[in-house]
Amino acid sequence: MMNTEQLKGMITTEGFKDATIRNHDWDANFKAEALIGIKHFRVGYRFMYMHVNGPTVAADYTPVMNGQQYTTYFNTSYTNIFAHYGVIEIPLINITHFALTPGVAIGGYTGSHIDKTTGDKVQLTDVGRYRFTVGAELNFEIKFGRAVIFFGPNYYMFNLQDKVNRDWHQYSHSVGADLGLRVNLLSK
Repeated sequence: MMNTEQLKGMITTEGFKDATIRNHDWDANFKAEALIGIKHFRVGYRFMYMHVNGPTVAADYTPVMNGQQYTTYFNTSYTNIFAHYGVIEIPLINITHFALTPGVAIGGYTGSHIDKTTGDKVQLTDVGRYRFTVGAELNFEIKFGRAVIFFGPNYYMFNLQDKVNRDWHQYSHSVGADLGLRVNLLSK
């Protein structure tokens, strides 16, 4: 895939052009996790689904493709990502009804790029090598017995190394916020 920066200075049949039309859509991520508390740590598994809208590209320009780079070109696309993480959280402040809990997540992902116009699909396993992802978050937790409402900022990075060319690297960064509900199933 071509990233937004590559599309801004894209070499076309008409020379260098900025082929992007800015996209201001909101994207939604969904998470599910299972955590176990061990002393002062929480460890566990997290599944995350991301639906990411790509930049819209003006159809007037045809890119000159790099033959050394295994790439796909869609005028307008979105990406579905399914990520699996190992998670560690450490509550820094943990009082009766409040906790401040940073966490880190390391894992892998799969998914696909889908052209919005034609419906053509490219699997991320076909174009990417070493699909690893890391994340960090800071949760503000409000506790009511076994239920916890949490909110806070998060950051995720996805490695998008090209499958054919080992010298071509790209990373996708996602900055967002969490809002969720946790239920403690084991404690009284």
